[in-house]
Amino acid sequence: MGKSHLQDVVSGDIEAFVEHEQDRGLKVTTVRTRLHQLWAFIRYLIDEDIIDARILKRKIKLSVPEFLPRAIAPEDIRKLLGAIKETRDRALILVLLRTGMRIGEVLDVKMIDLDINERKINIYEGEKNCLGEWSI
Repeated sequence: MGKSHLQDVVSGDIEAFVEHEQDRGLKVTTVRTRLHQLWAFIRYLIDEDIIDARILKRKIKLSVPEFLPRAIAPEDIRKLLGAIKETRDRALILVLLRTGMRIGEVLDVKMIDLDINERKINIYEGEKNCLGEWSI
């Protein structure tokens, strides 16, 4: 930022640092680690009365995104389906893989819930969130 004295650092400089690190293409976890290191240094500077404590009044919080589960490789799916002998069990596994339904939701499906013409499964109450009717 072109500042030559630590006393001149303000919270906007910390925000600019985070933006700069993100612009470099670093992962969120890396930027978060560097930000924590910077805060540790700033706390030291505050303890030594070099900079004002108000700089940490509003901390920047970076949330790490939840990782999505990896998709199963097509070859592994073929092996899984090849090991299943019963048609019903194969159908259950295919529904789970293709819809993202929970196992409890699939096990609660009745014939009346199936709309063969529309190729839909009606779920009347989500198992986890207890929300209304869904069609998959």
